[in-house]
Amino acid sequence: MPKKRILAVLPIFILFLLSGCGGGDDTRYSYLFSGNYVPALEKVITNETGGTYITSLSNFGGEGEITEPEVVEEPKEEGSSSSSSSSPPPESKQPPQNYLSIDYQMFKKDKAGEVVKLYVDLLTKEDYAFEIIDEKVDYKSPTGTISLKRPAILLNSSGSPTTVAELEEQKKAEEEKAKESESAKSSTSIDEENLSKEEKKALKAKRKAEEKAQKEKEKAEKKAEKEKKKAEKKAEKEKKKAEKKAKKEKAKAEKAAEKEALKKMSKEEKKEYKAQKKVEKAEQKMAEAAEKAEKKRLEQELEALPPYKDFVQDEEKELIAQVSWTQTSCLINLTLKEKINPENMPKTPISFTGAKALMHSIFPAELGLPGLTMNEYTLKPGAGYVMVDNIPCLTVYVYKKNEFNSNELATLCFISADGSTIYQQVDPNDPTFVKQVELTGEIPDPIPGEGEDLMEAVKEAME
Repeated sequence: MPKKRILAVLPIFILFLLSGCGGGDDTRYSYLFSGNYVPALEKVITNETGGTYITSLSNFGGEGEITEPEVVEEPKEEGSSSSSSSSPPPESKQPPQNYLSIDYQMFKKDKAGEVVKLYVDLLTKEDYAFEIIDEKVDYKSPTGTISLKRPAILLNSSGSPTTVAELEEQKKAEEEKAKESESAKSSTSIDEENLSKEEKKALKAKRKAEEKAQKEKEKAEKKAEKEKKKAEKKAEKEKKKAEKKAKKEKAKAEKAAEKEALKKMSKEEKKEYKAQKKVEKAEQKMAEAAEKAEKKRLEQELEALPPYKDFVQDEEKELIAQVSWTQTSCLINLTLKEKINPENMPKTPISFTGAKALMHSIFPAELGLPGLTMNEYTLKPGAGYVMVDNIPCLTVYVYKKNEFNSNELATLCFISADGSTIYQQVDPNDPTFVKQVELTGEIPDPIPGEGEDLMEAVKEAME
């Protein structure tokens, strides 16, 4: 039985931070997924667009099944469970890839697509470095999906993201260690056997002196660093003290000038002046409070969403962000995907349209499912390709249609990139193994490409 290569299970978190203002309203600055920081949709949601966070789900436990308000053929925000294009399946039916799905509802009609466009514009900025996979996307359409990618962040041995600074420190430490090793090797390379007693004694004293000098050097460097920090701290303290003194003197001078000015004013002028000063003081206080709150918010945001450039990229994995929307809802799916060697891909890999045609050409019984035709099921894609038995495959989630319009995952299939083979997940509780589906009918040849009518292509292939 072929074994499916899956991504290592890593901690997945969503980071929630309360803003310093707004009466305690939730402000979500980012999603933290397997060490990857991604800006939250809240950064582009406004009162004009509407939109409310509902729930987040992952294959490490979720908050339940999401019911779809509409049934559309494209992957949508509710109920999809694919590692990148859909919400997770209910209960124990976990997909084989790491994923995080974040569901938003209650957008004002036809505003979800507008929000997605703003969000994509944000993700593709230099700060976040995502690239669009889908070239043609109509944000004015009532439903749609767009996928983006960027290199994933490299995790260290403890599962935390590796920063560029950490990597530089590590390289520096390794270089120092290599130098010490080379120095020790150079010292020991002397043929001590042929040395006289006095020469051995001198060599020993030399080594001891070198070790002592190295220790003293390190001690001096630490002391110098400590003194430098102390001086910087003292200078900062003096600066604040001087600023405080200057501010106090300025206030004193202004108060004296105000006192002199009041002497020359009439009673009515004094009354009007005091009222004006009271308003100015209130406005200044509000401005200071707003400035303080904004400073705190920026600090919180920087902590929750550190710059992507600060981290080391993983050369073997990609982070996929797939955003789907309907007229009033939006779903963001984050997944990790191993980079596929282009040499392993066929010249014309199968599209999801072709994969659906292939799936519609088989009978449910061939997948161990009830029903007469695959029209009784909804098919939804995963993001990109995964490796099954060292073969690049498209992921296809098979959902059972029911009267409640909710998603009930029936099974999970993988279509080889050349369209010749269908694999199926064996056990929903053990996603590491799949089996090759034994097909009783003919595979459509040729498999239709994008834009062709699926059912007509299947009918022609089956005749």
